[in-house]
Amino acid sequence: MRSFVYAITLFLIALPCYGSRLELSIVPVPEASPTTPLLNGQIPHSRVAHGGGVIAKAYLSSPTRRYAHRVLGDEVEAASLTLVLDDGKELRYELPESRVFEDLEPRLVNLDAKGPDEVMADEAVPDKIVVVESDSKLGASLAVYGLSKGGVEKIAATPFIGHAYRWLNPIGAGDFNGDSVIDLALVSTPHIGGVLKLFSYTPPNLTSYAQMRGVSTHSIGSTALGMGRVVKGELKDLILAPSQQHNQLLLLEWIDGKIVEKARVALPASIGSDLVPAGYNQWTFRLKNGTYYTVKAIP
Repeated sequence: MRSFVYAITLFLIALPCYGSRLELSIVPVPEASPTTPLLNGQIPHSRVAHGGGVIAKAYLSSPTRRYAHRVLGDEVEAASLTLVLDDGKELRYELPESRVFEDLEPRLVNLDAKGPDEVMADEAVPDKIVVVESDSKLGASLAVYGLSKGGVEKIAATPFIGHAYRWLNPIGAGDFNGDSVIDLALVSTPHIGGVLKLFSYTPPNLTSYAQMRGVSTHSIGSTALGMGRVVKGELKDLILAPSQQHNQLLLLEWIDGKIVEKARVALPASIGSDLVPAGYNQWTFRLKNGTYYTVKAIP
């Protein structure tokens, strides 16, 4: 199949005075990604995070049905987090019976990086794991794990949502407020009135400093967790995420203490897949009508 991009490109600028825009182009169906066998104890449908430092791999392990929320497509969740070190040694962190990792992909991040030029795994050595941890009575929390002298330890976390079967979906790490310190972004309750939240990394806590309603980065029952992405900016990072109805993509930025919309683009149908990296600030995705598009964010 030809690799050309069809000449169908849509531009929409939400706030022209800032010059930001989202460019949307229809593209051919991409080749399917190869499947890989599960590692020792790895839960089904999950992905392995690969690092270039002491932590070589991280994955969710010990399948359990003790928290049957089914938000990720089945009732299987992870009871443990496994790290494979660069010397081949395996470390496993086991959760108590009242909790699970309600996630499919631990995220290796460098939270000690300074500014947007140092943040993710391809640009710095990541040494922290960001993962969704859920409690049987209190719902989900975003947790940060790392290495300690005794093995693996929890370093920081957001408060739990407060109700069982309430979930959140991480977006990623970035310097969202321009203070040269790496923050974390997530969408809380993406299926029932999604709220985009920004958190400062302040161990032992993750401290919320901004939020915005009307954003959703997940379809209930789906294993696609990457509908929201961090957009690299010159002075600070932005966020690309779908609207609550999944029929628009929004480019969002923290400005003067709040999250504001910089641009939006309407989609011909609802988004139905991850935003897969396809270049600098550019991602390819599938719509629920079966067509594929690439979106490029111009901050």
